[in-house]
Amino acid sequence: MNLSRRRNASQGHVSRSQSIRNDSGASFGCHGNYFGVTGHGGHVIARPRVVAIYWDHYFTTVSDSVVTMNQFITELVTVTYMDGLSQYGVGRGSFQGAVVISTINFPTPNSQHPGVTFSEDDMQRQLIAWLDMGIVTPQPAGNETSLVYLIFAPSDTALSLGGSTSGFCGYHQHAKRNANGPDDNLFWAIVRGYAQAPSGQNFVDSISYCVSHELVETFTNRDGNGYFSGNGCEISDLCEAGGSQQIFTVPFGRWQVEKYWSQVNGACIGPGLEPEISFSTSLLRFGTVIVGGGGESATETLRIRNVGQLDLSVTIPEPPPRPFPFWWTRLDVVIPPGGRKDVQIEFAPTQRQIGDNEGRMVVQGNTPESPTSTELRGTAKKGIVP
Repeated sequence: MNLSRRRNASQGHVSRSQSIRNDSGASFGCHGNYFGVTGHGGHVIARPRVVAIYWDHYFTTVSDSVVTMNQFITELVTVTYMDGLSQYGVGRGSFQGAVVISTINFPTPNSQHPGVTFSEDDMQRQLIAWLDMGIVTPQPAGNETSLVYLIFAPSDTALSLGGSTSGFCGYHQHAKRNANGPDDNLFWAIVRGYAQAPSGQNFVDSISYCVSHELVETFTNRDGNGYFSGNGCEISDLCEAGGSQQIFTVPFGRWQVEKYWSQVNGACIGPGLEPEISFSTSLLRFGTVIVGGGGESATETLRIRNVGQLDLSVTIPEPPPRPFPFWWTRLDVVIPPGGRKDVQIEFAPTQRQIGDNEGRMVVQGNTPESPTSTELRGTAKKGIVP
């Protein structure tokens, strides 16, 4: 969603995303422009809790569509797809449940007013009404920062965004509802353009790219004061398509999802699309060194490999000062995917380290698990001086 239009905090925040079926998407200025994002106020959703809202007769007739989409959302927000968002302060979340809106009790907008578009404000008023009536639960707390409502729009209704009905597959919004502070506490997203397929898997396949896109951007820019670029591009906008405007997706288990921008990597990442560090061993044993005044030592090699799919940046700080008995040279290196780097480590004890010695070499890198380390062990024995 390109944040090319903004409204003040009391009104909410509108952002736009290209539709896979429309070549005149609003995010053209974002595609392939890898200039990065900044945090602004850093307003993110640290531990997302997602509630799905299904508003179409299709969802009451094909129950498998709801079951399968619930599975997709659960896997999306609770496992590895979320890990790359940790750099923005967003962790793995949870799926809080779903509600299917009765089109008998709540007819679709088009069935009541044929041909009339349904705006962001219209949808927001409807969501608040459902919350007030207890149709949608749980309700946001006065200082809510974790609940996200994901709405599947009625297929017969033309959504509008900033007065336009084309160029987006969805958007996300925010507002106040019984807020007890200055910040907005109602966060929601909406998607459209899904296939009313007879199978749940086909339904999910038709819209999963947009669901992943909108949720990621809601999590990292909950109220327009989070992460986006200087020209309003959010982290999914930068990665959703290339110069040809063809939407990019990558496999995620049995699903297809969009990648998102990693400021740490300076690249688009997704499940499996990140650097991954591997050590030849987690424990280097140097054996026994006889200390007799002649500067005896033992040397071992640690091999560091990048088994991921993006460049791995590695930093190994200098070792602690003496009497720490292990020594190596500070290292700053970039290891390409499939590449490796050998590090020489020396165990050079003195008379003060007679006995068993243990240490640890810390390795810093641009991976979610950083820093990592390798354990070092060696034994020093006093030699016989002739």
